[in-house]
Amino acid sequence: MYVEIEKDNLETVVATAGKALATRSVLPVLEGVKLSATGNMLTADATNTVTHIAVSKAAKVTETGAIVTNGKLLIDIVSSLPEGPVTIKTDNQGNVVITAGLSEITLATLPAKDFPSPPAVETGAEFSIPADVLKSMIKGTSLFAAPDQSAQEILTGVAMELEGTNLVMTAIDGYRIAQRCSVVTNTAGYNGTAIIPAKSLATLAKILPVGNGDVKISLGNKVIRFNTADGGIIFTAVLLNGKYIDYKGLIDEALEDRKSRMTLFTEDMRSAVGRDVTVAQAGNSTLLKLEVTNNYLLLNTSVDIAKVSDRIAVDCEGEDAKVGLNGKYLSDVLSVIGDDQIVLSFGSSADPILVQPVEEQEYLYYILPIRLNK
Repeated sequence: MYVEIEKDNLETVVATAGKALATRSVLPVLEGVKLSATGNMLTADATNTVTHIAVSKAAKVTETGAIVTNGKLLIDIVSSLPEGPVTIKTDNQGNVVITAGLSEITLATLPAKDFPSPPAVETGAEFSIPADVLKSMIKGTSLFAAPDQSAQEILTGVAMELEGTNLVMTAIDGYRIAQRCSVVTNTAGYNGTAIIPAKSLATLAKILPVGNGDVKISLGNKVIRFNTADGGIIFTAVLLNGKYIDYKGLIDEALEDRKSRMTLFTEDMRSAVGRDVTVAQAGNSTLLKLEVTNNYLLLNTSVDIAKVSDRIAVDCEGEDAKVGLNGKYLSDVLSVIGDDQIVLSFGSSADPILVQPVEEQEYLYYILPIRLNK
């Protein structure tokens, strides 16, 4: 192998692919990054067996070939190289030699044939969505999925449901439901559901390019693949196996039981909730009390060492009501909403709190309450 590539391009491919590196694997090859030189491209691959990332950039390839070398070491070395052209070649002992300016680094390698190929996507759906929309949907849901150690593995994933041109992503952690919706290009008219590990989606959101280029999504029975418009990133994830929780009935019931529905400015709410959460955490508490009365929303938090109250003007429909909830959960919701205004609604003190947009139904957040002492 003999390749010449600009340092910034080399750093991009190895660092981006490295997001999928396995840690403390019993297989040394899974702690490696595979470099492949073909045509006029250099590709870096990394995998942890659940997620596989391949990233390609233009390069001058004099001799094709492929090697695997320790990923963390490679990433650290490449980031330290001087700006300008970098040469990558293999020597007679099978090592890889990296040259940049007056620096030369030699790294041991493993056979490229031992590096696992990304799993194939069986026949299924193929559809497209703008990269910025996909990134927003992921950020608006994966944060709310249950942690990796959940007793119900299925809740560590995000449900992606495709019906015609409607794409819905939903995450549940046992206390709240997060849902994002969008319209996609689905020429085949395929309908289906996939449960994607939230950790994989969080990684995807970090590496998706900024801009409006489309991402092509190929959805199979066991695997999902994301291809960026320029072909520079191919992201593959193994799906979780099982049936997702039937959450639709919970949402429908909450919508039907609403007694108070109010429209308010998001930033006013975000600022007030932030203060309440700060005070609550200072007293090792989570409780935030909400009360709607006379077109005002009152927010109150009280602990042994401090208390805070805020009053926000709202456009309210329905009855006066009072409810308690975990303030951090509401703060998390507000952190991923970019709209100027939102709709907040709830029923009795035992009913969930809902957060929705004013017009288009692009998202819905459902938070279970904390019962208040009478």
